Amino acid sequence: MTHLEEILKLHDLSQDSAAGDFQSFRERSMKNMENRCLHHHVFDSCLAVEMVNHMKLQILAVEIFRPFHIIITAKKIARDQRADNEKFRGKNGALCKRNW
Repeated sequence: MTHLEEILKLHDLSQDSAAGDFQSFRERSMKNMENRCLHHHVFDSCLAVEMVNHMKLQILAVEIFRPFHIIITAKKIARDQRADNEKFRGKNGALCKRNW
């Protein structure tokens, strides 16, 4: 429900006929725990690191600000270089222990 205000403000009802009018959409949204109708961003630190690595960026730092924020500082590298992000990746990566 942390993004409810944003969702209610920005949802394009003209593209979602099942939502009905604004009041119906609001009522449905307020019952999200029952119907899971709102869009959710589901990332963890491992997935965020893998996305940045996939873009071939060199990861400089990763910080986690609980409960919602993952900050990754990365830089673009020369085409002839290869990003070495192994200390952040995989089951041995410091961020992928999944016990935080």
